[in-house]
Amino acid sequence: MGEHVDSEPLSAQKPSFRRIRLIRESMSTFMVVIMSAFGKRMRQLRLRKKLSQERLAELAGLHVTFVGAIERGKRNLSLVTIVKLAKALKVKPGELFRGIRT
Repeated sequence: MGEHVDSEPLSAQKPSFRRIRLIRESMSTFMVVIMSAFGKRMRQLRLRKKLSQERLAELAGLHVTFVGAIERGKRNLSLVTIVKLAKALKVKPGELFRGIRT
């Protein structure tokens, strides 16, 4: 008459190593797509404002190689960095995400 606790609920079960690997791979692919799309959008806005990577980096307080890596989709950004870039480009942060599909 007491509760039968033979197995944990599904949400508490440990996923298999294979499942973890598949999740990581899909998240990795998702992240690459998002970072690449964000970088392209940032470059588009930078060029529209007629700014060099060097000038954008200076305005945002970032290193120029970091700005280049963002545009190539090689960096995962913090919210603070996104806001710095938006201010430097004189756009709202959401504008950097316009057109990005998930």
